[in-house]
Amino acid sequence: SLQAAADAELKNNNLTLVNSSRPKVGGLPALVMVSDQLNQEDPNASLRVLTYLIQYGGNIYKINGVSLRTDFARYRSTFLSTMDYFRKLTDPRKINVLPEVVQVKTVKQTAPLAQVLRSFNMPTTRHQELAVLNGMELKDQVQKGTLIKVVGKQGS
Repeated sequence: SLQAAADAELKNNNLTLVNSSRPKVGGLPALVMVSDQLNQEDPNASLRVLTYLIQYGGNIYKINGVSLRTDFARYRSTFLSTMDYFRKLTDPRKINVLPEVVQVKTVKQTAPLAQVLRSFNMPTTRHQELAVLNGMELKDQVQKGTLIKVVGKQGS
């Protein structure tokens, strides 16, 4: 339950409840609480935590916004701008996306990494990222038969 999750959050993180409410977030049941994690040795290092617990699909999602207690008012609206807009995802263009997977390919001819990546139809906008993935520079010569990593859609 949301209350059990809230109680566990407070206990597990040594938090003191300041206030709580039970709004609907994106039409879903939620429990929102503000709590403090007090630092006895240095009260200026005490933290304030805004926690959103949102129940959806048999799960409880937790979103925390944490700052120094003294800075909380400054960050509260930023935290809320994210947390208040939690919604059930219904856009099929975002739901029906295949994940990218790392694939290992054998280099067919000796060439600079950039050229090898082009030969595997990797978009130039991703070449630098793929160079890092392979621990190389784009100008590095890659020998024929070398195994390199590229990225593709699952199942492709």
